[in-house]
Amino acid sequence: MSADQPPEHDEDISKEALPPELQQALAGLITAGALGPEGVEMITTPEHIIATLTALARQIDQPYDMLTDMCGVDQGDELQVVYRLYRRYSAEAAVVKVTVPRSAPRLPTATGLWALANWAEREIADMFGTTFEGHPDPRPLLLPDDFAGSPLRKDYEYPKDHPYLCRDPAREDLGLVSQSASRSEANQAG
Repeated sequence: MSADQPPEHDEDISKEALPPELQQALAGLITAGALGPEGVEMITTPEHIIATLTALARQIDQPYDMLTDMCGVDQGDELQVVYRLYRRYSAEAAVVKVTVPRSAPRLPTATGLWALANWAEREIADMFGTTFEGHPDPRPLLLPDDFAGSPLRKDYEYPKDHPYLCRDPAREDLGLVSQSASRSEANQAG
């Protein structure tokens, strides 16, 4: 790898140990942690996720008190949920990752810490099938109530007669189909 190419994996980036305050606050809660180029990065377990998030948000001198994003990740054999936190009035970030088994992805809800977790957890539940125990409103957010499966999992197969993937005559009647899409359909038919 040359000096002008970015590293391909996180392991290629040199990381420093967590600051002493975080080491003390997170003792026994995380399985790995380091100070990386984007801020503090750590890995925890499902049974320690709320204690880890609480320690970061409320139990240190300069807390990471803003949840700005949550996302799901399909890692093949396991699923992961990633929490991105920031210190208020600062650009200092903390990334917390937790892995759950693919067969029974369950985590406790973080809605008691941040209201933003409400919609983010519902989206992850819809797209990856992760259950957030204790969530105040577990209804689907993006998908219809009768939708089967988790469409952002790598093993999800869209049925050939999937109602959301077929042509929409109403859009065509309104002239909302682009000319390139019309040409593409004409080429396939001809």
